[in-house]
Amino acid sequence: MKDDGAFINTVEYLKAAGKSDVKKIAEELGISESTVRRKLEVLEKKGIVKRDRGEVELCEEAYTGSFEYRTQKHASEKRAIALKALRFVKDGDVVFLDGSTSTFFIGEYLSEFDNLKVVTNGIDTLSFLAKNGVSVYSTGGQANPDNRAVLTGEIALGTVKKVRANVCFFSAGAIDKNGDIYDSSGTGEVINEMINRSDLAVFLCDSTKMLAGTGIKICSLFDIDYAVTEKDVREFFVPELRKKIIF
Repeated sequence: MKDDGAFINTVEYLKAAGKSDVKKIAEELGISESTVRRKLEVLEKKGIVKRDRGEVELCEEAYTGSFEYRTQKHASEKRAIALKALRFVKDGDVVFLDGSTSTFFIGEYLSEFDNLKVVTNGIDTLSFLAKNGVSVYSTGGQANPDNRAVLTGEIALGTVKKVRANVCFFSAGAIDKNGDIYDSSGTGEVINEMINRSDLAVFLCDSTKMLAGTGIKICSLFDIDYAVTEKDVREFFVPELRKKIIF
């Protein structure tokens, strides 16, 4: 995917500036006005920005982290992690993918495998995989009020409990040096059930998520198999966990 950086710069500038216009954005980012118009047209179609009488601003959802916005953020790191995580997938597998943007990038490559079955609680992930010919199943459930791209609740849990998977891929908001994994989106129950129902559990974690825990603890790196990162971050973790890090 091209122009990841330009999209993020545009959004980050609007977060800081509030309302702006094409000329100001072009000057701030050092790009042409025609390029800005093209970027804004794409962002507007995705519901990230809105334009009115020559002015442009972020939609409210962009401030709370829309799926489209989060997919663009740290895209190169997430794609690198996805490529490394593919080592755990083989033809004929049943795969759990949570609804995170990190696991969404794995979906870009799953059409290369034969007889794969994917179960996901991610709305965008479901749609993307279906369009690319992957055999994909939804957990069903309620759209999470804190993250409307993800399905949660008793229906989602009930579906996951009926499936036995070869591998589960998931992500979260933060991991601390002791391996405790935190998130604030209210998806912890479904993720934990996916982990419990899988032969192998893999946490996808770019290096920006390595910090003091914030949110609700959902699980521990001690309780799963691996964490895949885009670079060597073993020194961040206590020694007992370093063998679980793949980079």
